[in-house]
Amino acid sequence: MERGRALTATGRIEEASGSLARALEINRQNAQAWYHSARLLKRAGALEDALGAFDKAIESKPEYADALYERAMLAMEMDREDEAQKSLYRLVEIDPKHARAGACSGASSTTARPSPRRWAASTGWYR
Repeated sequence: MERGRALTATGRIEEASGSLARALEINRQNAQAWYHSARLLKRAGALEDALGAFDKAIESKPEYADALYERAMLAMEMDREDEAQKSLYRLVEIDPKHARAGACSGASSTTARPSPRRWAASTGWYR
């Protein structure tokens, strides 16, 4: 898994992908391997596959705040605002002090739901 991250950082994407695939062969519940695989898939333009890999990361580790954030941003990129909203709400629910969750004003309430577009715009990610 760490090898996959290091290879990604040096731009050796195909090798990184292979390393992460091997990590997942060993342990299908490896949330970090799913997360990094999702990021590679997103980078390659395989958005549906990336979304599925983010889902696997979150299934393996439900409190994985960074995976929830990345999943929300990908859903926004894919014009799936409802999915983005669910991921953002879950992010704020599990980690209201997460660096990226704080911009979602009022979302910590059980009745308030973050507006993905407003939230993303307030973080500078989406305009």
